[in-house]
Amino acid sequence: MGNKNRDRGNSLQRYMSKRLGGLNVGILGGEDIMLEGGKFSIEVKERQSFAGWKFMEQAINNSSPKKIPIVILHILKKSHNTDLVMIQLKDWEEIIKDLK
Repeated sequence: MGNKNRDRGNSLQRYMSKRLGGLNVGILGGEDIMLEGGKFSIEVKERQSFAGWKFMEQAINNSSPKKIPIVILHILKKSHNTDLVMIQLKDWEEIIKDLK
């Protein structure tokens, strides 16, 4: 990864660790952000575009205002135990707030 991309990634990690109230440990290798309690291993990634966003838009459009839209993404021929679960950051922040 080039220096410009690395700098942008480091900047995003710092922002997210501050927003989530965690420690930016990605500069040490391993996970990017460590939260108090150690229940989550957080990797922070930035992309110019992401095909999964279309799925999230569909979940948002199909959801009522009182529900949290969630996308579960299954890759063919993979175990369902490895399916990905996506929610918006603002909703995830509400969930982890209750865990603290």
